[in-house]
Amino acid sequence: MKGLVIVGNKSLLRCDRTWSKILDEYDHYECVKTPEEFPPPNTSLTRQEVMARAKAQCYRQYCEIYEPGKATSYDGPFD
Repeated sequence: MKGLVIVGNKSLLRCDRTWSKILDEYDHYECVKTPEEFPPPNTSLTRQEVMARAKAQCYRQYCEIYEPGKATSYDGPFD
């Protein structure tokens, strides 16, 4: 999932015509959040925590079998 987070004072951003249009569009889709609403309360893991868990799982699954760089390298003679 990808996203864009804009942090700023909504009243100040509305002083600029471009930002005002952007905020109107995001308001229409209910994407503008107050500090109390962000991050969402049901968010259990950060992206960094998810990636760390995935990396640990990959290590447990593959790195115990192969040394880094040894899985695809061949040092023997070629016929």
